[in-house]
Amino acid sequence: MRRPLINVALIFSLVFAPSPPIYSSSSVATFRFLSTTYISGQVDLFIDGEKTISDVSNRKGSHYIKLTSGYHLIEVKRTHRDRETTLVSKSMEFNKFPSTLVLFGNNQKLLDILRLDDQVNIEKGKTQLRLLHLLPRGSKLHLYIRGEKIIQAGTYKTPTEYAAIEPGDYPLEVRTGNHQLVVSLPQVQLQPNSAYTLLFYDNKGKVGTTLLQDGGFIQAEHLLLKNPPEDWR
Repeated sequence: MRRPLINVALIFSLVFAPSPPIYSSSSVATFRFLSTTYISGQVDLFIDGEKTISDVSNRKGSHYIKLTSGYHLIEVKRTHRDRETTLVSKSMEFNKFPSTLVLFGNNQKLLDILRLDDQVNIEKGKTQLRLLHLLPRGSKLHLYIRGEKIIQAGTYKTPTEYAAIEPGDYPLEVRTGNHQLVVSLPQVQLQPNSAYTLLFYDNKGKVGTTLLQDGGFIQAEHLLLKNPPEDWR
């Protein structure tokens, strides 16, 4: 029996209304925020001391929003019983290209936030895809499509370069260097003139995944690998 097609754009438009790619003027930047950690609970994002995004929970995110380009103090805080706790605080630079802030970590002392540049230059009619893994014990990752290695050597906290592929529906497999399966997505439809980032992170001992449409809207199909390889636990 043919497996049902996972139409990425259709499914995730139910989560966040789609928006066209955003490219700012030189004085204005845009960013979105995504949490990939179950440790923190619901969090708020502060920029230069001002609450900007509220009540973001694990595997949830925001639309792109605007701020002035340049350096800003980014803080992630949690409020519990009227007590506010700062989980992460760091200065980050924002430029004219869209970016994504990703909160990650499976230990409260190791929580961190990473900024991804969503600077995409898509060849007309093509699709682009990159990987980002946020599992500190994980080995390098490789993406396969129908047995062919498309992306190789994705390392911890470092996004790979985009790989240009033909749009269409594909079975995607992510494997370690010794070919152990990490994540399998049976059928994913990748749209033309679109760029995607596939993220991996710890989700209560399992491997969680989130798919982002870069420069557009967050697409968050969260698949869990029930029996990850030993070196991923």
